[in-house]
Amino acid sequence: MKREYHYSVRPEHLDLSRRTTIKAVYDMLLDAACKDADNNGFGTHQLSTVYNLTWVLVRIGISIDKLPPEDEQLVVSTWVNQVSKLSTTREFQAYGKDGRVYATATTVWTLIGMDSRKLCPIEESIPF
Repeated sequence: MKREYHYSVRPEHLDLSRRTTIKAVYDMLLDAACKDADNNGFGTHQLSTVYNLTWVLVRIGISIDKLPPEDEQLVVSTWVNQVSKLSTTREFQAYGKDGRVYATATTVWTLIGMDSRKLCPIEESIPF
């Protein structure tokens, strides 16, 4: 299920040239991923307290067409694209209030046991 999360480009997201930093876009994408996982019932808090598991970000690929300007109202759309035995893929699209796409991204996550630090099969470890 695709969900949208809203962010404002604020002064702390800017570099000395008053351009949005890549780190700010990265942080917004990961924040949207965490919120979406929470909304789906398999966020880090739920996993750690109920199953003693946590997500680990394995890979991220970000394509930035243009960094959003100061004061832009950014919408980050995210969804789980694929779930395999040991990893899951999440997609992102970040766009402005006028619909202009600023960035797209793909992340790959694995699930590990908090005590064992070993990979856990996703579909066997948490109910979807």
